[in-house]
Amino acid sequence: MDWGAAEWGAIASAAAAIATAAAGYMALVAANRTIKATKEAASENAALLRDQIEVQRQELAEIKLAAIEADRRQKLLAAYSIFRLTGEVHAVVSFATNNHQGENPIIPFRAI
Repeated sequence: MDWGAAEWGAIASAAAAIATAAAGYMALVAANRTIKATKEAASENAALLRDQIEVQRQELAEIKLAAIEADRRQKLLAAYSIFRLTGEVHAVVSFATNNHQGENPIIPFRAI
């Protein structure tokens, strides 16, 4: 049996159809792998973002605590400065009151 153009054409068409199907399947597999890789990357990115958000929350909490501590230190310093100044003024007033009660005291003193 001799093969004519019709038979060879049919074989060529079948080969082209098989090649097209194989190419389509390979494209489908590649697309599926791309989708899986994209999902995995998105999942990893989401996890990284959650971790970054948690780190930033911790840093913000540390900053708030540091600000509270700095404010507390400023208030303590002011209170201590007032306490020291009060003590110094009291010492001067006490000295003047206790040691200068002659005719012309430094601080006028009247007994009640």
